[in-house]
Formats: sequence, structure tokens, C-alpha cells
Amino acid sequence: MIKLPKVYEIIHGNKEIQKILEWPYDFILVTPTLDTTKYYFKTEKQALCVAEDASGGVFALWGDGNIDEREIIYVSSEGQAGKVANNFDYLISLIILCPFWRDLLKFSGEGQITEMKKALPLLSKEYEEDIPELEESRDYILSVLPLPNIDDPVKLLYDSVTSQQNIVIKSNDGDIFEGLFNSFIVEDNPSWR
Repeated sequence: MIKLPKVYEIIHGNKEIQKILEWPYDFILVTPTLDTTKYYFKTEKQALCVAEDASGGVFALWGDGNIDEREIIYVSSEGQAGKVANNFDYLISLIILCPFWRDLLKFSGEGQITEMKKALPLLSKEYEEDIPELEESRDYILSVLPLPNIDDPVKLLYDSVTSQQNIVIKSNDGDIFEGLFNSFIVEDNPSWR
């Protein structure tokens, strides 16, 4: 039997939380598996796949040791991969506070935290306009799950992605995946000008 983080177990046992995480947070629990080849990647250390998103990306607990302290990697369906959180609890906090975390990485100017911070209010505004129930769902999740308090989710994400020196993620063919940062900056989005 596969041991899983405590917060994962709470989510797994609560259909309402699962439904909210699926929409609007694009986080879908899967049957945990160590078979990463079905997600088209492999790593030097163990990766326990626990969730995916609607685009085919996968979240996995990486390494060994205490299950509640394992780093979280994200492998996109577009050939990008990397560490996104120090553990599962921080991942869920990040997703709840920044459901647009992928866009923060996209508009990072190749990994500049200043660009990510510029994008934060613009993305927040867009999401709040497009998803009126976002604040209510966030408050509910934060009230029922024992999650860590995060004062600066952008810094948390940035620090996680930049701290992955020993994590190598390859395709099944052996090619190393690209990193999660992208080259776009806020000024590249015409609707933000």
C-alpha cells in the first residue's frame, strides 16, 4: 500500500474539496502510481504521480524519505518540467492562492521574480473577473484543510523552481525536459497594455 501525505488523504476523502480543486484550480487527483512512463517522463529518483491537470500535466512527489516532506515536481504535456513546491501542503496552498501559477511562470522573462510580481495583480484581476466564485472557494478550502500560511506565493513558486539543482526530469526517450520558466513578460500581453 502506498503511503500518501495527510492533506492528500483528506482531499481524497472529501468529494466537495475534490470538485473545487478540479474547478477552478485545475488539480485532479489520480490513482497514485510510481509508473511515470505513462506520463512520458522518468527521473533518477522515485516519483509518485498523485494528480494531473486538464492539459495532461502531472504532479508527483519526488524522492524518498518522509512522504509529507517530499518535493513536488510538475511535468507539463508541452515538454517542460521542474520543482513547484517543497511538499504537497505547500503545493495546495500555492494552487489555492495562485490558480494562475503556470501563467506566472509563463510571464517570468526567463525566471525574473520582478516580472512575476508585475504579472500577479493582472492575473489576479483576470481570474477574479472570469471566476466570480474564486474567493469563496479559496476561503472554503483554506478553512477545511490544514495548510501552511503563505505570505508571498510568488516568492514561494520562484524559490521552488530555482532550487531544483539535483532534480533531472527526462522524457521516456532520455531527452531532458525544458525548465518551467518562459520568456514572456507583462508587456508581451496586449490586453495588459
